[in-house]
Amino acid sequence: MINADAKWKKKGVLVIAHGSRNNEANEAVTALVERLKGRLETGLVEAAFLELANPSIPEGIRALAAKGMETLVVYPFFLSMGVHLKKDVPQIVEEAVASLGRELSCQILEPLGMHPKVMDIIVDTLLNEVRE
Repeated sequence: MINADAKWKKKGVLVIAHGSRNNEANEAVTALVERLKGRLETGLVEAAFLELANPSIPEGIRALAAKGMETLVVYPFFLSMGVHLKKDVPQIVEEAVASLGRELSCQILEPLGMHPKVMDIIVDTLLNEVRE
């Protein structure tokens, strides 16, 4: 577990996924976010979906704001920096933050697939999961 010191106490984390017509896929993201809350030791973590599922990005931001968030950290649960992350997500986040009617700093992180450890996960999966 991570000790949520004072700098984390007012940071809200919004984990954004694309959203799916398959409810099990959406539930997997929601379950991941619940586990993340425990690891970060904070209730200021919410899931949100770009489309096809709820809560929406603005709904997730409003939920975090209602819990006292002062800084928004957006974590895109995407593999690459496609059009959604270059254009759509920043625009939606900017509009949602503006609609709160108060100052709020915001940071959008790189998508999951850009992290260097993703290669380790791929190799581990190939070496350990592929049947002979």
